[in-house]
Amino acid sequence: MMLYHTNDLHDPVFDQEVDHESRYFDNIRELAEGNFSDPGEEFTADATLIPVTDYYGDARAIAVQVDFSTVGTLPDEDVDGWWQLAVAAHDAGDELEVEARLWTCSDWEKDFYASVRLALPNVEDGLGQVEDDITATNLAAVDGFANPLEEYWDPKWRKAHGMTDAEYKARADEVHRKAEAYRTEQGQEHATTSFVPANPYTSPVKRPEAAPAQVDWTHLLTPDPSPRASLFQRGYARGVAGKAMGNVRAPRIDYATVQQCRNIVSSFGGDVTEIDKRGSSLLKALWWVLLIVLSIWALIGLATAPVGLVLTALIVWPFAHHYWTRRKLTAPFGPQE
Repeated sequence: MMLYHTNDLHDPVFDQEVDHESRYFDNIRELAEGNFSDPGEEFTADATLIPVTDYYGDARAIAVQVDFSTVGTLPDEDVDGWWQLAVAAHDAGDELEVEARLWTCSDWEKDFYASVRLALPNVEDGLGQVEDDITATNLAAVDGFANPLEEYWDPKWRKAHGMTDAEYKARADEVHRKAEAYRTEQGQEHATTSFVPANPYTSPVKRPEAAPAQVDWTHLLTPDPSPRASLFQRGYARGVAGKAMGNVRAPRIDYATVQQCRNIVSSFGGDVTEIDKRGSSLLKALWWVLLIVLSIWALIGLATAPVGLVLTALIVWPFAHHYWTRRKLTAPFGPQE
């Protein structure tokens, strides 16, 4: 749910301050490098407002994330005003988004410093912009809302949240044990057989692999407030799951969120950091470039009928088939409430 705050020329007005940027200087520097921003320059990006609880000792806070990396929080005095709307958007299966301006100091090596500002309207205007996308039920979800945020696998998160090495090791060991339990249950090793001398006149017989154990997809796809995962993130998570289940095709997870993909990869022993890498702005940009190129070719095909219609059909068919078959996905793989 995108929010806008512009002037008469429709340029964004970045007058909303963000607190605690210093906790996330590593994240901001990484984002600046990823956006090819030089020291002393500023760049803009879409930011997501995530309502979280039990955050740095605060009962509730609104984290500001860019490309799934936290860059600060809304000031305490603004949390009360935005809390209900942020929770309502989460309850509707979405998040509030605004344009952010990130600035970094001119000397990154000596004493790195950064500032973040948002083009955030006032609460009344914000509600008016998204009122068609939320319901009274969504607004009532604020009662009893809880959303603790844990990203133990990210060194930046551990540093920002004060997780000790011992706590990190205990958490990582716990996840590792769960992953090992999954692999053990899947019984990928062949059952032992009696030794039979090799017969040079016969072809070796391939032994059937053990059937994979049932996976609790309902648990792995438990709804959460994180954004919808990209095609690349879902593809990686699905590939890790399929390989761990015995090189089979894993179920489609078209509606999976970023956190759900992390859960899947972690449970099957994959590299969770790959999920964040595959959600980069560069990959998103390349995807849109590909779609634009395909659209141009499809239009050329329409303009050169009848031969060009074959080209158009070849381009459109995979997308049509994908979205048509996606309609048949059922819980927990279908649309999430």
